Amino acid sequence: MDGKIIKASRLEGIREPDLQERVRRCNFNRDQRHCMPEVKPQLSETILEIGRKLHPRRYCRFKDLRPYQEACDWAKRLDWKSNPYDRFLLRREILHHLESEAFYEGRLNIYTFASRPEIAAEVDRLMNEFPDKHKTMGVFNYVLIKLPWMLAFRHGIVRKDPLLAALNQTSP
Repeated sequence: MDGKIIKASRLEGIREPDLQERVRRCNFNRDQRHCMPEVKPQLSETILEIGRKLHPRRYCRFKDLRPYQEACDWAKRLDWKSNPYDRFLLRREILHHLESEAFYEGRLNIYTFASRPEIAAEVDRLMNEFPDKHKTMGVFNYVLIKLPWMLAFRHGIVRKDPLLAALNQTSP
């Protein structure tokens, strides 16, 4: 039996004792996996911090993106109405946040139904007609909240609720 070679499509050329040893090892490993409880080591805060620095959560394109609250505070300090460079920085930050939300946050992905130039034009339009009554909210929040819904209505992704339209007509 030691010299007998097994002829099979996948096992061709393997001697029978070698095959029996492979089967025994496979069964042993399978049994061991099911019998032994899986123990996961607890990671220390230092290891987690090193991991966050080496492998950030965000894609490398968004590694310098400000956190949302920090971006809101930063945008409120800008003089975007009279300074063109501040306006450019704010517009760029809004577009980066929109793209980041499309990838990571799972919100309404405007990049699936609107082109980049259309989105940029809509951001400019919303910044131009920013109402003073939303000054406490800030232009950053206003554009990030309003833009996806405006584009979704325009492209027919979201339809206006008739009840909401009726309520808006009766309100003073």
